[in-house]
Amino acid sequence: MSNAVCSKCGHWVGNDAAIPGNPCPICGSISRNVPASAESRIQLSNQAVSTQRFGHTGREVLGSQAKVYAEEWVNLSGHIERLNHEATEDFRELIAEATCLTGEVITLFRGRGIKETAPPSLEAMGPLPTHIVPRQGRYHRKGNRVLYLADSENGVRREMEAWHVEGTPWIITTELPLTSLRIANFTNLPVDHFLTAAFSVAEMCKVKNRGPDNYEFSQVIGKLVAEQFDGMLIPGVRGEPGSYYNNVVIFRQLEDWPIWSHGEPYILSS
Repeated sequence: MSNAVCSKCGHWVGNDAAIPGNPCPICGSISRNVPASAESRIQLSNQAVSTQRFGHTGREVLGSQAKVYAEEWVNLSGHIERLNHEATEDFRELIAEATCLTGEVITLFRGRGIKETAPPSLEAMGPLPTHIVPRQGRYHRKGNRVLYLADSENGVRREMEAWHVEGTPWIITTELPLTSLRIANFTNLPVDHFLTAAFSVAEMCKVKNRGPDNYEFSQVIGKLVAEQFDGMLIPGVRGEPGSYYNNVVIFRQLEDWPIWSHGEPYILSS
């Protein structure tokens, strides 16, 4: 916070004088303004008070100004109001620098509850057909077609159990080509980063006894990421200490599902 400005006299303060509660060396005021760039406004790690690790995702968040700023964004009412907030542009600016997954392919798993007794087809295991309107989900609004995958069978099992999926739990392996898909990695962010704080709230949406009982904020996050990337890697929200997993959300190129499918569907073990 060495580039903070005293809001009373305009003096640029640094070091100890930049810490909240310490007086400006010129006028003695403790009020501060921060310049408008995303980097200077929301990565203020020397304001930290404590670190919190969320048991359902394993994500660690520092109680810094970045967290306060994210909560201000979250607490707005309505999709449009959140998108019009300055935090939206800061989020866009910061995710543009996100690291994408590299390599040839990433192996993931897709689960579906199938009520028929016969093994499901590859199409039945994939995205919904285009003539069916998708219901809303954590990172997409109603009508938007996305694909949710897990990086382990355990992740698929936990998701299906949490949603009380009916029918026989079938699973299929997929291999996504990282040479043609830009998948941003949001799992290993710094604890004092604005993106960490924002994603941690999105990961509490509609998780029992944790966050709001709706997906309004997490859907804003999904929309903003989809503007710049084909998909994203994020922590799964149904984990627990010693049993975490990640999800990959794919926003486009879903017509390539038959190419991504690897092997035949099989019944998920209990």
